[in-house]
Amino acid sequence: MNLTYLITAGPTQESIDPIRYLTNHSSGKMGYALAKAAAKNNSFVILVTGPTQLKIPNNVECHKSITAKDMNTIVMREYIRADIFIGVAAVSDYTPKITYRNKLKKSHNSIILTLEPAVDIIKNVSSLKEPPFLVGFCAETHNIENFAKEKLRKKKLDLIVANDVSRSDIGFNVDYNSIVVYFNKGKKKFHKASKNKIAEKLIQFIEKHYDKKYNHRI
Repeated sequence: MNLTYLITAGPTQESIDPIRYLTNHSSGKMGYALAKAAAKNNSFVILVTGPTQLKIPNNVECHKSITAKDMNTIVMREYIRADIFIGVAAVSDYTPKITYRNKLKKSHNSIILTLEPAVDIIKNVSSLKEPPFLVGFCAETHNIENFAKEKLRKKKLDLIVANDVSRSDIGFNVDYNSIVVYFNKGKKKFHKASKNKIAEKLIQFIEKHYDKKYNHRI
């Protein structure tokens, strides 16, 4: 299948001041592995990446971003080209309400940061009149199945991939993963393997469900 993928990867960074920012432990490895696997499968890949130390995979069009707002701007510009959107990036849920122009100086007093919700990229894509095939990711530490199924329903996703990031041997900042994919009529577990191997199997699984959905419409 000659498909076009739009994939987000890595963390976002939400600035507090010119020196400090809010972020998370995402390395971008899973998103990059999926971009690599899709490109090797003769698909065209548009990768929108937050700050990482990773090498851009071969034959992938890459757009770099920093904040959730940056990433959302690129995604909403590029989605029209995509058959399949995979939201792998660990996008910040919150961003500082005020970004200070100058460095906040250390003092003996406490400071209070007021946060507001960051842009919800997957929700924005799913709200489009004609969205691409939608695959979301969720990184959870507990009640994983319940949270994944709730996100699948609320954000109108075709598939959602759940990670257990409470384990140190899979998930963030390591080369291995174990995932469960949830969809309307079931779930599929992918046992622990390298992220590259997981990505190859997951691309095949996604394309199978993509083909099933759109053949069903004909």
